[in-house]
Amino acid sequence: MTHTPGPWDGDTNFPDITKIDDERGTVIDIATVYFDDGGAGLDCAVANARLIAAAPDGYAAACDAYSFLLSLPIGESRIRAQGVMCRLRDYIASVTGKSVEDTQNEYELQAVAKATGGD
Repeated sequence: MTHTPGPWDGDTNFPDITKIDDERGTVIDIATVYFDDGGAGLDCAVANARLIAAAPDGYAAACDAYSFLLSLPIGESRIRAQGVMCRLRDYIASVTGKSVEDTQNEYELQAVAKATGGD
């Protein structure tokens, strides 16, 4: 998946979510959060900006957690983690635009490769 790598900043240039280009020091606009004074209001808009800015780190954490859980031996711990694993898989599929099945297959193949030294 290709996206502007993090970290993104939702506070400094609010209502814009930005990233500082490390090579040039320029600000790259990622998104702009709009709000309606009569609607959700400024507090909600700030929370939305922070949530969007955290997206790259959240996606990376979800990928790491899903990979880790798939590496657990099949047993009680892994069985008890199935609900969380499904939520992580579905989230990753949503972010990447892949099907749930393709996402699960991709990560399971990676887990098998790691377990068998075919990394």
